[in-house]
Amino acid sequence: MRHHHKVLSVKTHLKKCKKFKKLMLDTPVADRPEWWNEMSDYKKKGTSSSLSSSSTASRQSKAQPSARSFAIPTFNASEQRKFNRKIALFFYNTGTSFSRIEDPFLLSAIQFARPQAKLPNRKQLADDSPGGLLEECYEEVKSEVDSLLSKHDQFISITSDAWSNIANEAVVNYMAVSPTKSLFLESVNTEEQGHDAEWLSQDMSRVIDRIGENVVGAITDNTAANKKMWSILEQRYPARFFHGCVAHGLHLLVKDVFGAKKATHGGANESPFEELQQFSNDCKEVVSFFHNHHVMKAKLKKALTTAKLSGLVKPAETRWGTLIGCFKSLKAADSILNALVSERDFINKGTAKQKEKRVEIKSIVTDPHFLSKLDESIKILEPIEKYIKIFQSDSVPCSDVYEAFLCLEKEMKNLQNVEEYKKAHLVNLHVWRCTWCCVPSRSKISW
Repeated sequence: MRHHHKVLSVKTHLKKCKKFKKLMLDTPVADRPEWWNEMSDYKKKGTSSSLSSSSTASRQSKAQPSARSFAIPTFNASEQRKFNRKIALFFYNTGTSFSRIEDPFLLSAIQFARPQAKLPNRKQLADDSPGGLLEECYEEVKSEVDSLLSKHDQFISITSDAWSNIANEAVVNYMAVSPTKSLFLESVNTEEQGHDAEWLSQDMSRVIDRIGENVVGAITDNTAANKKMWSILEQRYPARFFHGCVAHGLHLLVKDVFGAKKATHGGANESPFEELQQFSNDCKEVVSFFHNHHVMKAKLKKALTTAKLSGLVKPAETRWGTLIGCFKSLKAADSILNALVSERDFINKGTAKQKEKRVEIKSIVTDPHFLSKLDESIKILEPIEKYIKIFQSDSVPCSDVYEAFLCLEKEMKNLQNVEEYKKAHLVNLHVWRCTWCCVPSRSKISW
């Protein structure tokens, strides 16, 4: 209300409201809004024979404590510091902007539960000097993490992931994963250092040696440099395992099938899935069109809601396994999409370029093989998606990987209504990805 300058009109309304007047009479004076007490004081001044005595009575009334203030104790200094750390950890853990700590409604909610409570300001939240709030919380969490990592019989796997931050700077993350917890260890800003096998192995060794004997192995990206690193680390730590992320490897397997590429894997000169690669791009175009055109998006949403269907799924750029969600959503909405693109004025709106795009979308959706291609794509992706979901969990033992790869190969060979030469190519791609993710010399020992 304060943002729309309606405070005065609201006060005027509340002064005349019988229910609000009754509420104020039942509320302790100290808990009433100041403007209400000021209004009451003004009325008293008008009817009292003595202005000074009325003012004195008003001040005494304002100072009168409520019973609630006696029932709920105030924070002492130690409790206030502990409260500050707890509220600060919420901001650090969720990545919430520090400026929100000064929102008046947050303070109002906190003081409703504890009237005398105070919140730290945003400068205190950002204070990383010795004794500062950020530094205290960091040391507290670090101590807890170190205690967990050093616990007896705690089996730890190190996971690393190279990525670029919002400033496009190269960063390598390290996490410690156990059957019960996943703990962030550190982020290394590599700056001018390239991510070659020698440096990657040295930095991974630094992290492993810091934790100690509880480390049983490491999972990394599936790049060529990381694969060389696995061999180096195997010689340095012969009792531990090193291989690529299986879930990521399965996402890359989907990319091998449905992603356009210059070369194919698995020993084949040409991919038998070139038609499906183009089809997957067409499906993305359909989803993007309805997402970016507000009128068509609204029509589609209304029709899907009436049919009790979910919206079209836009696949994530680097999560190739999410393609199956896109295909399934298009299949469920097929009849609705056909009706929308078949409307008389669908291809007659917009500029010449926009009309051309609408003609393209209509030709994709109304293609007589649209549904059959969706069915084929979904059948190929279903077994892969199943194992992606399994291996995205932190609690799956490495011993399950080999068996899962064997089962996935068998399921690919038994796909229904998929040509034999396509199934053979799928198996070749699958074996190639298996070999790439896992060092062959370790596979017999680990599994």
